[in-house]
Formats: sequence, structure tokens, C-alpha cells
Amino acid sequence: MYRFLLTPRWWGINVFVVLAIPFCIFMGSWQLGRFEDRVQDHESAERQAEAREKPGAEATARPLDSLLPVDKETSGEQATATGRYGEQLLVPGRELNDKRGYYVLTLLRTDSGKSLPVVRG
Repeated sequence: MYRFLLTPRWWGINVFVVLAIPFCIFMGSWQLGRFEDRVQDHESAERQAEAREKPGAEATARPLDSLLPVDKETSGEQATATGRYGEQLLVPGRELNDKRGYYVLTLLRTDSGKSLPVVRG
């Protein structure tokens, strides 16, 4: 009745399926591991941000050059920079207090000639 499964064509399909199953399981577990790593990174970043926002622990703004290059430790720190603002861009997708709106993004051109994106609101 199932003798057709022993033909060469079906052998190829069966071998492919037998090899595809472990590959799919491996890739699924890899993807789940990547997701868990991202969640862990996000939670640790939230804890660091909460520690910086605690009352009594006032953060002083530092010059921008001392915070570059930006990494996990310097991300979210207050910085000071001087220059001139360029053209404003409105970026949709901001949610604040259950209201949808826009981010106001502006390039700040510093005196050294470098440009820096600034979220102004």
C-alpha cells in the first residue's frame, strides 16, 4: 500500500525531511536564545536608567567628546554640545500617555563641523 515511499524520488524527499527537522529545531532554539539575550539587555538597560533617575543622584551633563564613542555605558547620559540647529524633521510613531504624535528630530551642527541628531520633543 505504501510501497511508493520506497521509490528513489520519495527517498530523496524523506531524507530531506529527516535533515530539515533537526535544522529547524536548531534554528528555532537559536532564535529563542537571541530573543532572551535581547530581553536581558533591555532589562539591564532599564535598571541602569532607573538608577540614574533616582532622586538625590543628580547627573551632571558632560561634554559630548568625553562620551564618544557611544556604547552601553554612555548611552542615555546627559551631554552638552554647542552649535546651530538645522532643519527639523517630524518622525511619526511617538506614543505618550496613550496619544499618538511625532518626534521632533533636528540636526545640531557643532562648531567643529560634526553633525549630531537631537530629539527635541
